[in-house]
Amino acid sequence: MKEIRTRFAPSPTGHLHIGGARTAFWAFLLARKNGGKFILRVEDTDQERKVDGAISSLIQELTWFGIDIDEGPSHQELKAVGESTEGIPNLGGQAGPYIQSLRLPRYQEIANQLIESAACYRCDCTSEMLEKERLDQMARRETPGYSGYCRDRAVSADKPHVVRFKMPFKKTVVLDDAVKGKVTWEDASLKDPVLLKSDGYPTYHLAVVVDDHDMKISHVLRGDEWLSSAPLHLLIYEALAWEPPIHAHLPVILGPAGKKLSKREGDVFTSSFRE
Repeated sequence: MKEIRTRFAPSPTGHLHIGGARTAFWAFLLARKNGGKFILRVEDTDQERKVDGAISSLIQELTWFGIDIDEGPSHQELKAVGESTEGIPNLGGQAGPYIQSLRLPRYQEIANQLIESAACYRCDCTSEMLEKERLDQMARRETPGYSGYCRDRAVSADKPHVVRFKMPFKKTVVLDDAVKGKVTWEDASLKDPVLLKSDGYPTYHLAVVVDDHDMKISHVLRGDEWLSSAPLHLLIYEALAWEPPIHAHLPVILGPAGKKLSKREGDVFTSSFRE
């Protein structure tokens, strides 16, 4: 039996949410029960929403809860992204870096590999072109989405561009979810989503697949809200001939109104309860 390796992969956009903490606990306990490893990975590719000090705060919160992190950002990595290391364990590990903004060359390498295999293509459509396309689709009462204009165009790597995934037509995708059982999508609705942005940063969809593969993650535990992205992730795994990890999509924590717990309904951050 291969080693059980689970991960918690928050974005450093603020304080730790109790829903995220619960996911971290389950991933940690699954690893511990099976003598495996629990990994902390920081998904900071959305640089505009990044909050200074959030990574150090996340590590302190998890440590306070008694969650022992086996692999995660080292002091060198934290310093590289401007984070304090005071009072923070020096984690590290063989699969680092564990902060996505320090892994950009790897994502670019895989994006180029997908282009070479014709699973992806370069797209140089401007924001103005895409907005006009969206408005025209809405006027025709169509579901907005990229038309595939650049699918058969040989866009040069020298031009500003994004990298899009070539979604197969009428493809049935099946996920054997550890919580929900078999989930089937008869025709994934995403229209050639962007995997690599023009600034060289990956979108979540590319980064999460590459990182889970490189870090040998055996089980992915994440919230229900990510279930809709599973078909795309499975198709990327297939395009790369990689074995996907076992997925377990967990129900979200609900507020009194029966909807996803939000800040409007009171304290939702672990720091509030700890204090």
